[in-house]
Amino acid sequence: MKKAAICLLIFLPLMLQAQKRTVKKQSIQKQNHIEIGLNVSGAVGTFVHNRTDSTYNDPYAILVKYVRKRVGIRMAAGYSFNTVKEINAIQARVDGLHRVDWRGGIDYLHDLNEHWRLYYGADFLLGSVRGNKQFSEGDNVYKVSVKENLMGFGPLIGIQYHITPKISLQTEAAFYLMQSNTTKTYYNNAKPGEIYTDNTEQIRVLPGIPRSVAIIVRFR
Repeated sequence: MKKAAICLLIFLPLMLQAQKRTVKKQSIQKQNHIEIGLNVSGAVGTFVHNRTDSTYNDPYAILVKYVRKRVGIRMAAGYSFNTVKEINAIQARVDGLHRVDWRGGIDYLHDLNEHWRLYYGADFLLGSVRGNKQFSEGDNVYKVSVKENLMGFGPLIGIQYHITPKISLQTEAAFYLMQSNTTKTYYNNAKPGEIYTDNTEQIRVLPGIPRSVAIIVRFR
């Protein structure tokens, strides 16, 4: 009887700890929930940063995912405004471009343990750039109206680290095939009637390395 009591005292804390971990693991992995994320590493750059009108640069600020069992339905959106002003004695350049990006997709989740989650899936992307650019060459000042539409899709892989059952950190990499249609209309202030339009269509493969971290808050 004494030996049984001693064994119980030794193994009971271990059993309770294992049970606690199992409950914690199930609370994250087994229950349906909604995840809302913020791209914290690029929060400032998402709204004001320097970029060209054809550069994909992880523009998503807000992420939302609905998780049911081992499948996640996700979407993300972002807005950015380009401010570039370069003025010197020879040439002047002023940019102002607004960009809106959206993506939606599906994830398949694989929990490695109570803290780490691996997921993989695919996204469909849409983007739009609108704005004006201005530059000077000698005595001529040119204004450029920019319109660009982007569309793409591709696979992705990501990983989450659960700090608590409610809060996680997340990063991911993607491999997107992007098509962009860009129209640039040039106006010469010295010659008001002189208008030149340049239409460009591009198809590009854009691999994305994990370069941003999002903080995820989980709701049930």
